[in-house]
Amino acid sequence: MYGGRLRSHFPRSSNRFAHTDALKAAGIDEVIVYCVNDAAVMTAWAEDQGVKGSMIKFFADPSGTFTDAIDMKITNPGLPSVGIIGRCKRHVLYVEDGIVNAVCISEGPDDPGGDEDPSATLAEAILEIVTTMQTASSKTAGQGMPNWTI
Repeated sequence: MYGGRLRSHFPRSSNRFAHTDALKAAGIDEVIVYCVNDAAVMTAWAEDQGVKGSMIKFFADPSGTFTDAIDMKITNPGLPSVGIIGRCKRHVLYVEDGIVNAVCISEGPDDPGGDEDPSATLAEAILEIVTTMQTASSKTAGQGMPNWTI
């Protein structure tokens, strides 16, 4: 699940998102993109991005309820001064069978929205985490799952 700006995270390539094949090969079935915004905006954004029929789904969190529940609301005091209130952090949750296995957040003291350096939440970073987790899990098969802190 991803919260934040999409184009830098999944660049287009021949009307498809360049990383979807690698994500599928890593066993990722679906990418859910959501924002603290209304359904009309998210529908228009999905249409603009050309994701219909792909593994990428867009959802709205109009009141920020989900964002608050997972503690991803930007609380930097500078953002309301520029009209950005209740925005979610740029983040990725790697969820498997309802269990959050990894949380990645792109933010910094002077970049609470992760706009300047989104690298921690780019597809390449997530693929590296998923691959590392899968390798570790295969090495510990039959020994219980490793306890991950990311």
